[in-house]
Amino acid sequence: MRLDNNNNQILYGRRGTGKTHVLKVLQHDSDSSAPEFSVYIDMRTLGSNSQWEAGDRPGFVRVANLLKDVLGELQTALLEYATRPGGDPPGEVFESLSDLAAAITRSVVVDDKVTEEESASVTHGGKAGIDVDVSVTPKIRLRGEHTDSNAQTLRIVREGRPLERILFREIGDALQRVLADAGIKRLLILIDEWSAVPAELQPLLAEFIKRTCFPYPRITVKIAAVDYRCSFGVPLDRNNTLGFELTADVSSSLELDDFFIYDRDERHTLELFAEVLYRHVAAECDNRDRPASRQYSDRSRGTPTAGWYLRDHFGIRDAEQFVSAVFDDESTLVELTRAGEGVARDFMILFQRASFETIRRHKVRIDVSCVRSVAREWYAQEKITNVDEQQRLVLERIVGQVVGHHKARSFLFDNQFERTEMIMSLIDLRLIHLVKRGVIPEGEQGGRQYNVYTLDYGTYVDALGTDRAPRGDFSRDPGDHDAVVPFHDDRRIKRIIITPDLVC
Repeated sequence: MRLDNNNNQILYGRRGTGKTHVLKVLQHDSDSSAPEFSVYIDMRTLGSNSQWEAGDRPGFVRVANLLKDVLGELQTALLEYATRPGGDPPGEVFESLSDLAAAITRSVVVDDKVTEEESASVTHGGKAGIDVDVSVTPKIRLRGEHTDSNAQTLRIVREGRPLERILFREIGDALQRVLADAGIKRLLILIDEWSAVPAELQPLLAEFIKRTCFPYPRITVKIAAVDYRCSFGVPLDRNNTLGFELTADVSSSLELDDFFIYDRDERHTLELFAEVLYRHVAAECDNRDRPASRQYSDRSRGTPTAGWYLRDHFGIRDAEQFVSAVFDDESTLVELTRAGEGVARDFMILFQRASFETIRRHKVRIDVSCVRSVAREWYAQEKITNVDEQQRLVLERIVGQVVGHHKARSFLFDNQFERTEMIMSLIDLRLIHLVKRGVIPEGEQGGRQYNVYTLDYGTYVDALGTDRAPRGDFSRDPGDHDAVVPFHDDRRIKRIIITPDLVC
């Protein structure tokens, strides 16, 4: 497994492709291999201190408080490990955990508020007046008096201790002592939902993690991230980098889309999704029907083996038999896999909808028309309703150009503009999908590179009911007249370039 190693790595993938699932599998495998220990951190759940969200504060102050939350999650997990039932007596681990807490506290701004008041007053006095004494001997006396009082109060509010430095060495050394005292040979830190961190703070947080964890061989960091929503480093003077220097600090990052996009590796992707589908359904059936009196298949262990329900009731023992039983033909599984666009979550949702639609039609197996019907319905009910007016206009222009004019489904877009907010938002909404990077179109002067995008399956199927629908079959197999949703053809799409003005 390309992630089961001691390298610090980044796992890329679109939303819904299964990044969290992969991290959870790594956590399970690590915790099953003592003396290893893993900590899973979801960045969406952090932020107990509101200072890291305050945009009017300096970036290093905000990210320092976020780092405190990350280290706090780590400290809590290590404390739970040290005090787990059945484990060895904690011994000196409590003292080392206390040292770690002290190092964390000394390094970051705390959310305290101190108010001081200084007051000063100045009084000036004086009197003035005239006295007249009328008598046998008249007298006149002059007198004066004046009083002027001026008081000033200066109110000083000081929030947090001044942040002078992060004690990276102290935190790292304290963490090493905790691992040694707890008997942990390898600590695996799994950070999920990196894009939940504000973009301007991501390079700073990466820098802090690099200095705190990367120098120590027994600590490994794996990060799950959405590629186009993340910034792990920014260049500095003299070829330095603030944050991660990719391939130097973080090695061999993995792209889940390399395994899940059908157009990249058709047979492998089809087998992978068939296995995913079979295992999910088998596990669900096993969990829902566990009669206490049944005779378990694995008598020696006294517990049922995975997939016993499908095996005992229907004779289904593997993914291939499951596909034959559920789909009318393998081409239907192909259509469902393509409709999911390499997103495992969407694939499972479409299968669930197709199953109910098949029952509603009083059929036994799922067919291609059922897949297209639920894909169009899901697009209309769930996807297109989430777009704003500007996104809708841009999508209509792309569909009009690609489907209406070129009678195709995939297109090219200059990779210099891939991080424009409009393109990223359409990918987030899963209305278009990034298929391949670094394609040079035919006749391109200067070797400018483009990215290959494809319209979402539901987007394309919806367009079939409009005047932009292509006439005829554009599938790769000319004998498959039922396949109206085309695969992308590398030779054809090299001539279909979407210019930036269409998405602005």
